[in-house]
Amino acid sequence: MNFKDEFDLIKGAKIDLRIKEKLPKQGNYLPTYVWDVYQEDNLVGSINLRIGYNENIYYGGNIGYEIVESYRCQGFAKEAVKMILPVAKKHSIDELYISCNPENIASQKVINSLPNCIFIEKASLPPHNDGYLKGERKKLIYKVKIEDLDIT
Repeated sequence: MNFKDEFDLIKGAKIDLRIKEKLPKQGNYLPTYVWDVYQEDNLVGSINLRIGYNENIYYGGNIGYEIVESYRCQGFAKEAVKMILPVAKKHSIDELYISCNPENIASQKVINSLPNCIFIEKASLPPHNDGYLKGERKKLIYKVKIEDLDIT
């Protein structure tokens, strides 16, 4: 898998994504872009995109994000997720899995705001899953179909 340098800086309306790391595939972990999320010069969070599919992706998702608490409820996570959809499309990914913990209402709102988002299930994590080993037991699993989205 070849990382695309054109995505080292992604500029948005309210935020910019600045590449932090490009992690190669290691064991069960897929190649991953990791960006810091900035509003002007303020670090407001991070987002990552895992390229490919495996069991870990089904439960953990292709996308992960976190916004610093003092910057939440400003739409940064929603904007950041939409900003990385063209990266997935450039890597010939037609659909993305995205998940969250059932009690994470804010993340559910972000996920449900995405175009072509479909709820799949409330899944029990298998005992060998990283999340399970950290004490998590359930995940809400969604799929976002990006193949037909008009994104560049």
